[in-house]
Amino acid sequence: MVGHGHRQKQAHDEHHDWITIRRGVCNICGTTITFLPVFSLPYSHYSLLARSEALRRYFVAGCSWEAAAPPVKDPHRMPDPSTLRRWFRDLDSSHPPFSFLRRTIEAIGSLDSERTGSPPRRYATVLAHRFPASPTLLAPADLENLSTHHPCLGMLRGVLYRWIWKGHPPMRQDVEQLKHRISLLDYLQQRNWNAHRISAREEFVGLCPLHPDTRPSFYVNARKNLFYCHGCERGGDLIRFVELAEHLSFRESIAYLQQDLAVAGESHLLDKTAAFYQAQLHRHPEAAEYLRQRGLFHPELIEELGLGYAPGGNLRRHLADLGYGFDLLLRTGLVSNQGRDAFCRRVIFPCRQHGRVVNLYGRSIGAAFPHRLLPRSKGGLFAWDSVRTFSTVILVEGLFDLAVLWQFGFRNTTCAIGTHLTAAQLSQLADQPERCIYIAFDQDANQSGQQASRLLAQLLENTGLKARILRLPPGQDPNSYFATGATASDFRARLEQAQSL
Repeated sequence: MVGHGHRQKQAHDEHHDWITIRRGVCNICGTTITFLPVFSLPYSHYSLLARSEALRRYFVAGCSWEAAAPPVKDPHRMPDPSTLRRWFRDLDSSHPPFSFLRRTIEAIGSLDSERTGSPPRRYATVLAHRFPASPTLLAPADLENLSTHHPCLGMLRGVLYRWIWKGHPPMRQDVEQLKHRISLLDYLQQRNWNAHRISAREEFVGLCPLHPDTRPSFYVNARKNLFYCHGCERGGDLIRFVELAEHLSFRESIAYLQQDLAVAGESHLLDKTAAFYQAQLHRHPEAAEYLRQRGLFHPELIEELGLGYAPGGNLRRHLADLGYGFDLLLRTGLVSNQGRDAFCRRVIFPCRQHGRVVNLYGRSIGAAFPHRLLPRSKGGLFAWDSVRTFSTVILVEGLFDLAVLWQFGFRNTTCAIGTHLTAAQLSQLADQPERCIYIAFDQDANQSGQQASRLLAQLLENTGLKARILRLPPGQDPNSYFATGATASDFRARLEQAQSL
């Protein structure tokens, strides 16, 4: 490119008349290219930053295009044709909702005629230059003189860009694919949004995650993948929700969702890994013997929890046969740099959230460090989808504690895999304001479990929940309590004796 230096161009925001741009010439074809400024103040160019907001105001808020048009510093100045190209590149000016576009084009043509004395230009031709346009918009244009092809593209001359893009430029095509691949309802539920279906329609309502809400005002249409809140009066699609919830720009929101898709791909890998470990459980007698020692003997419960066993040495080969590369396995933490199974000789608990495996917990059956998780978020409370309906919840420290309590009928038990609860896990417990939490942590000789119980009880009560601390015999946890001969009646009596702070 050969540069022409800096030039001034009309701005389209309510604070500036001009922005600084660069223009250069292509050495191959001689076409002049305009380089617009970066997205930073004070060069807030409306056509680049706020076009999506104008479209949102039209499609979501239902206002007219006149009201959705940008305010400019000079109220008597209208947008120049290049800005119109960016705003309305694929809109049909013959349709009534877009009459503002047609009137603007006609006004610009009249001004041009008054200045030059020549007939008004065919501004539909200008608008159609170098991007797809609808046939109706091109109808009044001089098609014989219309060139929508860059000379440097050679053999593709004569092929309409809208045929190549199927009517959508690449960026827009990527955005549409992204929105179709991620369900707005699934996205919200994965972030602990409680939804209630409205009759038999594909509409759901719940508390608004965008502002403090006391009564359900946030509506989601699962079929259209759209949301609207009657409390804060904001709505839109999945990308718009990410913009509002995460305080991101449009492009940052797309990158955020693409990362979420990558995480979903890793979750699929974890599903395959968990299924492989589950198949190994009954092939190795040392694993079955370990479960019996821990007091787990109901095969239905073992199947329900998806328990597995990592014998070591064959996971990488199995996943490679399924098409997963070594780099992905290493990045996920399933194998070491030498390709060894990270969970070697461990009983495996898959941690699921909304049907998706988000992590794996491994309990060593040998001399290795007892606990291991993959280097990623442990997700929400264990098995929360089946526990969330209970008004009283038993919270334990370890997954074997949970498994044994489930086996003895205490299905309202969940686990945070440790004594520290994340903000998301606290939010899950607080989704019923009157819920009572029974904390059944380990009774450690060094008092660490007891101290963690008191701290958590104080935190839960500050959140507005009821907390009770369950006392077990010294040195025991729920798993060892039942393993030493306690019954369900014994544990129920301990629950009745649980005390608040």
